[in-house]
Amino acid sequence: METFCIPHFSYAGSQPPHAILGSAPDAMVGNSLQLPGKLLGWACILLAPITPSRRKRRNLSGRGHVQTRCNSKSASVSMKTIWFVRHGQAEHNVLYESGQAEACKALLDPVLTDLGRQQASMVAQDQLVKSLLSIPENAPGCLELVVSSPLRRTVQTALGAVKPWIESVAGRRVLLNADLQETGDVRCDTGSPLEELKEYFKDDGGLLNFDELWAGWHLKQGEFVDTGPALRNRLQRFTAWLLARPEKHILVVAHHNLLVILLGVTFLNCEVRQFFLREDGTYEAIMPQVSGTDSELSEIDLKHLKVYDPMVRRKFETWGFDVPDRLR
Repeated sequence: METFCIPHFSYAGSQPPHAILGSAPDAMVGNSLQLPGKLLGWACILLAPITPSRRKRRNLSGRGHVQTRCNSKSASVSMKTIWFVRHGQAEHNVLYESGQAEACKALLDPVLTDLGRQQASMVAQDQLVKSLLSIPENAPGCLELVVSSPLRRTVQTALGAVKPWIESVAGRRVLLNADLQETGDVRCDTGSPLEELKEYFKDDGGLLNFDELWAGWHLKQGEFVDTGPALRNRLQRFTAWLLARPEKHILVVAHHNLLVILLGVTFLNCEVRQFFLREDGTYEAIMPQVSGTDSELSEIDLKHLKVYDPMVRRKFETWGFDVPDRLR
């Protein structure tokens, strides 16, 4: 048995530890553990080289980003704290969860529903986020950066969740990162062209940082095809990007399937989970932890798993990844 690094838990064999996720077709991964070689596809999320061509369009220094004035002495130099959030309910989620999979796939870059917007506005009241946002900007442990997938539903969620925080400091913006876009090549998992995206969010354009996007970022080709090797490389690249940034306390808004690959657990809409990102590129769950048995799960959890567990297993088999024993 070979040992690989996988975000968020430490375990041996096929029994993965705890993490969290969401509801609706999006993505997945875990911590540091011993895994069979078969898991190589999703196990090592670290230090994939960033090619010169990507370096040009993905400035690791965060060009144009105004860093928060925060006392970094409180943060360990060996790890970062990341708050992961899945987007709120979007139009395609309603279709998928009602059994209308084909109609779900036909929607291009779907936006949040009224419920999804309400969910996004409540993220700031989640206990994990509320305590984070309560820390003054010049105090130890303050939130320093918000990163989002550029799909419309995730951008809407980020703005709905922390808009007051963004507006509280001149020049502060949500940084959009193409590596966080959802897995899959169907229309509902495909983003909008850059200029269309800017036009859609023109009223909030000053709150968004588009600097790391490029024309064609949304095309599901090359490094963004829906295969196990491409997903592995993309998540390695994103983790390396996080590690290279100066910020220690970061909130990330992304998608179900991507998060389940990255962290090994499924997320409900607008669910928040807190992780350590260690300097070796592994993620360790802080809160909440993964359940040990179904008796620990709520009715909402069980209902979510009934819909998403089969999809996760099907996708993991397609990608060549092992499915964690516990997804919530």
